Amino acid sequence: MRRRDLLTLGATGLAAPALGSSAAAVDMLGQAVVLTRPPRRILLAEASDLIPLALAHEDPLALIAGWSAAERLGGNGLLQALQSRHPEAAAIPWVGGMAADSFSLERALDLRPDLVVLTAYQEPGLADGPLTRAFRRAGAAVVFSTAPGDGDADHARRLRLFGAIAGRPDRAEAFLSFSAARRAEIGAALQGATPTSVFVHFYADPGAPCCMTTGLPRWQRFLRATGGIAVPPLSSLAQIAVSPEDILLVQPEVVVAARTLIPPADRASADSFALASLRQRPGLQGLHAVARQRLHGVWAGLGEQPIDLLLIAAMAHWLHPSRIPAALPGELLTVLRRDFIAVPLEGRFWSDLHG
Repeated sequence: MRRRDLLTLGATGLAAPALGSSAAAVDMLGQAVVLTRPPRRILLAEASDLIPLALAHEDPLALIAGWSAAERLGGNGLLQALQSRHPEAAAIPWVGGMAADSFSLERALDLRPDLVVLTAYQEPGLADGPLTRAFRRAGAAVVFSTAPGDGDADHARRLRLFGAIAGRPDRAEAFLSFSAARRAEIGAALQGATPTSVFVHFYADPGAPCCMTTGLPRWQRFLRATGGIAVPPLSSLAQIAVSPEDILLVQPEVVVAARTLIPPADRASADSFALASLRQRPGLQGLHAVARQRLHGVWAGLGEQPIDLLLIAAMAHWLHPSRIPAALPGELLTVLRRDFIAVPLEGRFWSDLHG
């Protein structure tokens, strides 16, 4: 695969559409919410929804009246980078943490949002839940960016929701077209490749026990898209405990350590995901893949966002390095930063044992 074939340029020269007409935003519950104008004071129940909002709007921070669940921004890694580049982000009020019972409805209502973006986790009652009813009584529109049991969210649909919210469906469609083209090119490059066996070590953060994996549908989709096959074979459970003995028995060709936290960008690249210490864990220490330096780290949050193309590109190279160039994920990230997303994406989102 030639890298220049994968890097068709993106959303340059987009013209803002005329405002003033009403638009319907269909959320992840299938609810259609009519917006008479783009909202000006958005409350994000989970701060990670900043990413699709920043893909859909050129100045997302100006729209955010408040947010919660900073942990969803890579354990503050993305938030710290954002606040260092955009001091106004530090002034956005917080109304709670990741725990659903930490969400302060009183503080949220005091912010007088005109649109509230909830998640199925933060409001398990969904459209009839107490948070939803309270915000609607206060005159705010309510949409949901996730649905119950959303193990493989439709990122295209989610991004289109934010495109409608921001009044910029053109920006959303531009990124979706870019992403779809790059995925197709990766798929073509992997056509006919022998599947590579891989152990996805989920929750691979420092101090976490060894070894968990995941059967979430999105990770099974990532493996299919990157020419991989999970070992041991996965069930559909979100969290699966695997004994060190079982990992040693199956001897995967590649190990992908998925972390929930984003290491700071200035960490030494050779150990940015603590891979040197991770390789010493029981179950990993005796793997041929680790001895051959086919142990890699990635931010698991990439798989929960419309920018999961970056995860696919990284995994495709790790599993099939002769077909997918090592530089591809970084080049795609460069295009994403330059042409599509309106907030800084800083930090190391993936790493290799050797660098």
